[in-house]
Amino acid sequence: EAVMVFEDDSPGPVEVVGTPGTLRNLAAWTISIPYVDFFEDEVKKERTPVFCIDVERHDRKNG
Repeated sequence: EAVMVFEDDSPGPVEVVGTPGTLRNLAAWTISIPYVDFFEDEVKKERTPVFCIDVERHDRKNG
């Protein structure tokens, strides 16, 4: 089971740019997991790991 939460520091609305099937230069991306936390589910009495994943794209031009 997975849940995705998207948080972005960019000002304004986020637009999806690109064409389906277009290749991306993943070597120009920096990906890190700065911390791992736990979500406490009070109903199920479980702790679920939550990973913070930080992605920086260095292949895009600003503007």
